Amino acid sequence: DGIEPMPTIVPAEYELEQEKTRFISTEVEENVSDNQIMLEGFGNDNEPVNIQTEEQAEEELRIKRQDKVKEFMSDGVLFQQEVEEPSIPKKRFDRQKRTLACEYYGPKEKVHVEEELLKEKSSLTIKTVVLSIICFIMAILAGVAGTENGNFEIYGNNEFVYVGVQLLLLLVACGLHFRSFTNTVKNLKNKTVDMDTVISVSALAGVLQCVFGFAFTDSVESVACLMSGAVLIPMIMKTVGELIRCKNDIQNFYIVSDEEFECFSVQNIPDEDTANEIARGLMLGDPDIKYSAKINFPARFVELSRSAEVTGPLFKIAVPVICIVALVIGLIYGVVSKNFFAGVSALTGIILMGLPVAASLISAVNLSVANKKLNAEGTAINGYSAVEDAVNSNGVMIDACDAFVSGGCNIEGMKLYHKMRIDEAILYTASVVIASGGVLADVFEGVIIGKKELLFPVESLSYEEKLGCSCWIHNHRVLVGNRELLVHHNVETPDKELEDKYRAMGKNVVYLAIEGKISAMFVVVYKANEETARYMRELEKDGLTIFFRTSDANITESFLEQEFGLPSNVVKIINPVAGEMFTKVKNAEIDRADAKIIHDGKVQTMLSALHSAFAISSYVTVSRTVQLVASFIGVVIVSLLAFLSGLAQIGVWQIIIYQAVWAIVLSVLPKFRKI
Repeated sequence: DGIEPMPTIVPAEYELEQEKTRFISTEVEENVSDNQIMLEGFGNDNEPVNIQTEEQAEEELRIKRQDKVKEFMSDGVLFQQEVEEPSIPKKRFDRQKRTLACEYYGPKEKVHVEEELLKEKSSLTIKTVVLSIICFIMAILAGVAGTENGNFEIYGNNEFVYVGVQLLLLLVACGLHFRSFTNTVKNLKNKTVDMDTVISVSALAGVLQCVFGFAFTDSVESVACLMSGAVLIPMIMKTVGELIRCKNDIQNFYIVSDEEFECFSVQNIPDEDTANEIARGLMLGDPDIKYSAKINFPARFVELSRSAEVTGPLFKIAVPVICIVALVIGLIYGVVSKNFFAGVSALTGIILMGLPVAASLISAVNLSVANKKLNAEGTAINGYSAVEDAVNSNGVMIDACDAFVSGGCNIEGMKLYHKMRIDEAILYTASVVIASGGVLADVFEGVIIGKKELLFPVESLSYEEKLGCSCWIHNHRVLVGNRELLVHHNVETPDKELEDKYRAMGKNVVYLAIEGKISAMFVVVYKANEETARYMRELEKDGLTIFFRTSDANITESFLEQEFGLPSNVVKIINPVAGEMFTKVKNAEIDRADAKIIHDGKVQTMLSALHSAFAISSYVTVSRTVQLVASFIGVVIVSLLAFLSGLAQIGVWQIIIYQAVWAIVLSVLPKFRKI
């Protein structure tokens, strides 16, 4: 059938250069004569180099200035003058706050931000250990006192001392979390509810029970157990959640601050006209289409990493409802049992068993599990604001040439017509394909071993929709595309039998025509990257429309759906006008962009991050529902025990185990869901 294998085009100069290197010795003798003049600074003197920091240099300059002033004499008397101290920049961190008060503006801040993140991690670790020790001690003491009728021998058989010890330890723990209480006051003014509110409500209930324990010492442990030890559970859960988030931020920071990392960001199509042109003909409403943009610097890293959690809606429902239920049941039980301590204990039990104390921890685990996988790929989702931005999108824009990278596209052979030279046929076709950003660009670059200087200058290049490319090269009209392109330009086409033969084998053909004559036919194979295909299928399930830009006539919507295993009407190839508009957007390098979803520029890592954002958002909804169910069950358990068999059966250990089990279940689920 006349199909020839593809050769490799090598320039003659390249071969000559390679030949020379085989005979030229690379060894150079470096003998320095003893009588040779050696200028200072040009020898190999191993003299120590004085390295100073900016602060040390400023301090040295300040001292020299003071010495100069002291040397100045006026009328024999030392002239006294105040020396203006150089303004030393203040630390960018407010050490009184847990939240980093700095921002990462560039490489100069890298060391400072990393240092403070590590210090925060260390501080949170110590805080977690201290709170856990206090909680364990309080639980052990409560367990000893919680034996039948109460065992207070270690307190000199004095219930008053027992209550006092529990209250003291509780207040120490509250002191470690004092910011939660100040934040709760601010929340009341702003009418918001968060994890700090949960901690404050739990602590208030625990303190209230201890206060009533002083007044009703005979009822302590006999009527109800002191539950103050369980008050520390929400404190511990929040601190552990902050620790997990801090570790997550550190790993993300290592990626975004790596100066050798070529940074890309998942961005919205910035121009409304371009977005509307891309989505033309689809019922997308306001198109929110994501694409991968090359950025010079990821901005607002710290701010975005500390963005608000997604627990607000859960707390907004659960906290007021459970507090009201606790007050009502506490009052009823106190009246029925004729014991105020019993009523307050019922209220405390419902609050500690009913509030979703693990919510902050679960949101941190959710994000951390996703980023652990993404970080290994050079990708990072920086905070829940990035997740929210991603799930609000309704489409993703991909260049077809990126979707087939590393997939295995190949040129299996070629057939020449009208005595066309094989090297010219390859260079003409390669010039058009590479200039148009075609799917086969990488393959043709391999044929010319990356020597783009061999390519011909391409002028007036345009992509004719579903047909191929037309352009001018050396004042010759050149066409590269399918059979329909040749027919459209009145070029005599070769026998279709050979083309049908290869198409029946799952292969495609690309024609080259020069000056109205068929010159060559290439037999090509397209193979998608399987990892890219998998993430496309996941994003289709997430409800995204996948847009493609292409300049290859063989890349059709039906072909893409078949190659990537996608259902019908999910893929849309944009028209040539939209393609040119997108190419300008894609090639425009952005100086600074928000550090939301950062990746290495590969299409599969972008799709992976987008799908992970949808998975995170989905699990937020699931975990919110599960925690509401757990809260309801906790309230029911305390209420039933209170009215049926008494509150003495509910102690610190029971509450700790109940909340810990739900926290473990919800922390493990993201791993099984493959977020």
